Amino acid sequence: MYDFKGGKILYEINDWMDGRDVVIHLPKKVLKLDGVSREIAFRSEKPMKDFKIVQNVYLKGELIETWEFGHVGFVIPHTMNTWETVVLADKGHVELIEWLQYDEDTDYLHRREICLTLDGDIFVRYRVFESISHASKELTGKRPIKIDIGPVYSIRPDQRLKDADGFRPIERELVFDIDATDFDIVRTCCSKTDMCPRCFRFMTTAAKILEYGLKNYFGFNHLLFVFSGRRGIHCWVCDEAARKLSDRERQSIAGFFNICSDSSASGLSGPKLRAATQHHQVTYSDPIQICTFGGLLWPLFRDYVGVEQGWLLSSHDIAMVGAELSRQAEEDEIEVKSRKKHKEEEEEEQYHAYNYSMFSKESHLSHFLAVLNAPSLSAVLNDADDWKKRISILEGKLRAGSPEECESIFKAIYHFTYPRIDIGVSAHRNHLLKAPFCIHPKTGKVCVPMMPKTFDTFDFESVPQIHRLIGGNQEDIDGFEAYVKQFQKEFLDSFPKKDEDEDE
Repeated sequence: MYDFKGGKILYEINDWMDGRDVVIHLPKKVLKLDGVSREIAFRSEKPMKDFKIVQNVYLKGELIETWEFGHVGFVIPHTMNTWETVVLADKGHVELIEWLQYDEDTDYLHRREICLTLDGDIFVRYRVFESISHASKELTGKRPIKIDIGPVYSIRPDQRLKDADGFRPIERELVFDIDATDFDIVRTCCSKTDMCPRCFRFMTTAAKILEYGLKNYFGFNHLLFVFSGRRGIHCWVCDEAARKLSDRERQSIAGFFNICSDSSASGLSGPKLRAATQHHQVTYSDPIQICTFGGLLWPLFRDYVGVEQGWLLSSHDIAMVGAELSRQAEEDEIEVKSRKKHKEEEEEEQYHAYNYSMFSKESHLSHFLAVLNAPSLSAVLNDADDWKKRISILEGKLRAGSPEECESIFKAIYHFTYPRIDIGVSAHRNHLLKAPFCIHPKTGKVCVPMMPKTFDTFDFESVPQIHRLIGGNQEDIDGFEAYVKQFQKEFLDSFPKKDEDEDE
């Protein structure tokens, strides 16, 4: 047997025709090949009539295939005869199964829930993929319009009724869901399910925040970002430590990123920078977190909030923002006082409140309004050049302004650009999330992976679509194959592997 493409010999036996079974040990890496070629070569010193070769293949004592290499009939003496069969791999689901199994034994895969959504919004939950071939059979037979991935349970999901009390989720990737509709309070170009390249910038900036925070504050390395196919980005944190987190720990990590919460007072719908209290054991420096994330948010605020979204272009906008920030400052002071009292009453609870002056001082608001209403600028910005002048003033204040001025600018940046995180998606292990490479039922777009290095250049409008793939559009076919290879090379291959030469 040898690699169909590379030609490398995987095994070779020279004394097989002696009436005994032959035991073959194949390396695991054979499962990653595009195909293998099996060749039988023999010669006879004497003529043979009605010659026939049948090969039975057993795996762990079970017959899995029978190959008849043909009825030769007559074999000419002193000649070399060869028969060859080529077995091509079913590559459609290899990457998905390899990911979900994490190089563990098959029991790990068999305890993973797969949820299939069939045509007519029929949900078939607690399915199990036994293997690559079984996954192919399930998907081609049922033809789901969506595949959701659930947790790894204590027992097989399809056997949950046998032990209902013991059936519980024990592992699951830590996941985050970034949805464009959560930015409706600040995006003016689109709303609801619509999305354009201008508001997609909010999405990619949110992904940058998650990537930086998860890697630098929590030490996670195996992150998978996937375009949801319409208006969102999903983040899968796949490190072993992340998969083993409890629901409480997941809620704490999600809370770390949940700086903004929505409010609608003072005539302005916008996020509130919360003095968040999370019951977690992760320690971090709040001012450093705020300033670091602010540095990632600044380019979005500087280059796009005013020019593309039309915010802060008039005195009326600025007055609305000022009123909202003032109201938030008052609420923050009340919230901090309430927390202090609650902490004294329940000493066993550990609260990590942001005691950073950005959230509790009101004096910086006047600085923010004064900077944006600089006398050298008109009350209404007429073009991009006017916005650049205002940004130039803000940049000067960030470099050399007073602490109050810097705080006011940071708060404005967070108000317009910080990610909105749905904690409910991240906090519970039994949450289902759409699998990569699904087809979005509304748009027909493939849910392709987004690598961090391509965040700024990713074009959600040009991802492969199902009707073009079926129609044979070569550009979409090439693009799809490129995404699959990227998924394998830059994500799957980044995981530490057991000995690749270990016997299957």
